[in-house]
Amino acid sequence: FPPPPSGSKGGGGVNFSGSVSFWNPTNISATLGGALFSVRAETGEELGTVLAPDVTLSPGINRMAVSGALLPRSALALAALEGVASSFARGEPVALSARGVGSASWPSSWVDTLVASLSLQTDLTPPGAVGV
Repeated sequence: FPPPPSGSKGGGGVNFSGSVSFWNPTNISATLGGALFSVRAETGEELGTVLAPDVTLSPGINRMAVSGALLPRSALALAALEGVASSFARGEPVALSARGVGSASWPSSWVDTLVASLSLQTDLTPPGAVGV
């Protein structure tokens, strides 16, 4: 992951791992291998980058493991991350989006383009969240 912005404290952000679920409304299945995604708050601010090492899309609900780093690069992104963290700490689900950046498995520009066209909406749901 790239370094933090000039003047920021710390080094490489906050590492995390988890799983993501999302709905594929199409009847298309595809195995894409590893993919990089940019994670954004509802405000559109980029919060960090995640790697999904085994992306396999199929119709219906899809689940995949992800890991990455939260690394806000502006004051607006930091404020958005603070809002996400506060809501999560209160046990509230938080809406996030992920936009494909490129392939981590295939040395092909068309696969990078395909991954970059992916846009996913998901909720970051705290363990034991009420009403979820």
